[in-house]
Amino acid sequence: MSLRLRLTLLYSTFIGGILLIFGAAVYILVNFVLLNQVDSMLADAAREIAAAARVNSSGDLNVVTLPPLDMTSNVYVQVWGLNGRIIATSPSIGALIRPLDPAGLETHYPVYRDSYHDQAHLRVLSVPLVLGERLLGTLQVGASLAVVDAAQGSLISMMALTAVVAVLMSAVGSWVVLGRAFSPLEDITETVDQINRADDL
Repeated sequence: MSLRLRLTLLYSTFIGGILLIFGAAVYILVNFVLLNQVDSMLADAAREIAAAARVNSSGDLNVVTLPPLDMTSNVYVQVWGLNGRIIATSPSIGALIRPLDPAGLETHYPVYRDSYHDQAHLRVLSVPLVLGERLLGTLQVGASLAVVDAAQGSLISMMALTAVVAVLMSAVGSWVVLGRAFSPLEDITETVDQINRADDL
């Protein structure tokens, strides 16, 4: 393998490594920002709904008034009692009677988790509803991550295409530049070879 080819491969690999690191950083940052926006929306909705919760004279959670939300079409709400009975749901959730996040019903503190329902990817916030030190039930607020997943897929495709084009351009550019830089050395090498092959120096 010639020195020119080795240097071209080295430069291309170096550029590819830089682009890989940069792409991973961008992907992580974008994913963090998008999920943070969804989490903030879920937290706002959970606070609004928890504030509307009502407790009867015996201390049981039996009536929950779901307030009108600006993001009603994007947020799914379920309120579960301790007996595993669903107490209230948002209109947007349809006929779903399964928990948005089954594991979230066992939590004793607010927790965000990803959940899948019939191939639908959801982000779910589970919040225990507590009166004093007594657990009354669990509020689950979820939102679809379809838009986030689509954005991530588009970002990966765009970064992959950009990286391939950049590495190819880098390889071609390096090959041309190194060819011009090594041209005098090739002339010298050819002259030396001719002298070595001569019978009469």
